[in-house]
Amino acid sequence: AQPLYVTGVTIQGIVRNVLYVATMNDKVYAFDADSTAAAPLWKTDLTSPPSVTAVPVADIVGSNQDIVGNVGIQSTPVIDKTAGTLYLVARTKENGSYVQRLHALDITTGHSRSGSPVTIGGARRPRTLRARFSRTLETAGEFLSAAVQPESGQDKLPSGAKTAAFDTDESSEVNYQSDAPSTDYTGSD
Repeated sequence: AQPLYVTGVTIQGIVRNVLYVATMNDKVYAFDADSTAAAPLWKTDLTSPPSVTAVPVADIVGSNQDIVGNVGIQSTPVIDKTAGTLYLVARTKENGSYVQRLHALDITTGHSRSGSPVTIGGARRPRTLRARFSRTLETAGEFLSAAVQPESGQDKLPSGAKTAAFDTDESSEVNYQSDAPSTDYTGSD
């Protein structure tokens, strides 16, 4: 995920320029962009070890790949500055099962918004699929789309597209559509 920069955010009663950083370990940080202090303004941990962890990369592709460690938050989050909300997709391993969720965090505190997170449903394989989400805010809801490819990087396998629509007022998934071949991408891990 790429870091995000937002100007004029009031945190702890002070207007600041803030750098938001999301990690593959399923952690999100807010830093004062104009300060040399190493401590974050806030930190949110989307895991709860030992039962909820970021997904170890070895669970997906083995050990001979270009990523080491975990594959939690891969996609760059998106910030709706008007609503003061940071949206991100986190992948976790929960008691042996794999889950991907859309999280909506308050940009001033890092706390989850009401109704957040929402499990991303539909016929998907949350362990082995890499989703690169983009966001468009529409009047009727929050629309996310993802280009999907097998995490193994086997280029001979077809990629596909998935679209999920989320209601930002209710924080719930309202529609899901996939054009990915069912032989490669359906079922559960």
